[in-house]
Amino acid sequence: MARYKKRGNSHCIIYTYKDDNDNDSIIWETYQTEVLATQRKATIDYYQKTKDKDKVRELALQYRAMQQEKKSILDEKRAIAVMLDEPMEFSSTGNVTWREFLPVWLPAYIKLKNAKGTTYDSYNSNIQTHILPYFGDKAVRDTTTVGISAFIEHLKNKPCSGSKAYNKKPGEIETLGSSSVKKCFDILSAALSTAREWKIIKEIPEATPPSVKYKKRAYWTPQEALATINSIDDPVLRLGVHLAYVLTLRPGEVVGIPIDAIQGSSIEIRQEIERMTDKALKATAKEDIIRIFPKKKGESGTQLVLLTPKTEGSVRRLYLNKFLSEDISARLLQIEKDKQYYGDAYNDYGLLICLPNGDPVERTRMQRWFKDWQAKNDTEIMIDMQGLRKSGAMYKLRLSDYDYQAVQLETGHSTPNVLMEHYNEVMVSEKSRLAEKLENHFYAGRESKTETRITGIEELLQAVMADPEKLAALSKFMALQSVQV
Repeated sequence: MARYKKRGNSHCIIYTYKDDNDNDSIIWETYQTEVLATQRKATIDYYQKTKDKDKVRELALQYRAMQQEKKSILDEKRAIAVMLDEPMEFSSTGNVTWREFLPVWLPAYIKLKNAKGTTYDSYNSNIQTHILPYFGDKAVRDTTTVGISAFIEHLKNKPCSGSKAYNKKPGEIETLGSSSVKKCFDILSAALSTAREWKIIKEIPEATPPSVKYKKRAYWTPQEALATINSIDDPVLRLGVHLAYVLTLRPGEVVGIPIDAIQGSSIEIRQEIERMTDKALKATAKEDIIRIFPKKKGESGTQLVLLTPKTEGSVRRLYLNKFLSEDISARLLQIEKDKQYYGDAYNDYGLLICLPNGDPVERTRMQRWFKDWQAKNDTEIMIDMQGLRKSGAMYKLRLSDYDYQAVQLETGHSTPNVLMEHYNEVMVSEKSRLAEKLENHFYAGRESKTETRITGIEELLQAVMADPEKLAALSKFMALQSVQV
């Protein structure tokens, strides 16, 4: 017997039919009114009672074919709407739900903003995971300030999923981070702005954006970075780390460097490699796509793509030092050897960072290599590839006496503000030196009544060893501790 179920404003009929292999297959049919749904249920019930499996299968397949045809027509209308920068005509703008509106809005918005396909994927992920489960079947026009505020509170208390929830009890799973909540709010705000332009709503509800607490990314000192570069045996990983730190490159830029961009002692950064979904690729402007790499698995829904950089300022020429040039020269020699070894099987995409057969290295793979190397070598402070970029930027700021504009041209940021906000952390050693300078300057000529401050374990030991009374007191204390144990 078919089952009837109401979902939001939709009326569903669920039943089982036999597919071509005589296996049970479940189908959900959706109708706009309860009358249509119950009429369909009566029809399905009749043929199931008479055990007419062929007729039930025929009806199910007819419904699937009809829905597929509707989807094709809808996709075509959406494509036309995006190309013309015009809103798609909804049957009734007053009843448009978020589930109907967002799939039309997102590709149009990405095209209008000339954003990358990776932005599409990021937005779509938040829409599917957070926004639609909450607002999906609600009419866009019914969205209120109170409703948005309630949505923000819902997200703040929503447990994370995926790897952050793996093998944890419900009470142990952390909730969504403030940046994720803010991103959902921004998507909703942008969508409402378009809804007003398309005359779906009259006014945009005024809601206070949630505050964001940015988690500071770990960084390395120049000494830690140099020690790591000198210690890595894998020449490809070593070069990737070297490039990311010294040239302050984004991870996608590191793996996307073309060999022909290297000219003497300089290198032009003009492309990056990203993985994006097929839908995101369709939403990406053709002029932003340099190359689409072949899929390794035909059924995969994502593709590796070579793109123009993130911003216009990201296209930049950087200068190489002799040590980095040596690593690059060694890499170029190895590539020539790989070409001779693989022959016709070598996939020559002209990339500096690539697999032995010439295939591109995905930035997530480079990140995994880097993470595994740190774990294997018991690195005290673990950072990612973006952390190398941050570390390099912090170092350059200090070398340039905080010339933000000069360093901005190196990093490829659109404005110096990002450097000032996220890359200008004060190192622990700098705080210590500042405190010492203040003491020497502010209290100049004044002698302390206490003994000289001891800042390290070595100085402590030296102070104890030089004072017989302190040494005797320490020995007595240690003896008492051993007795108590």
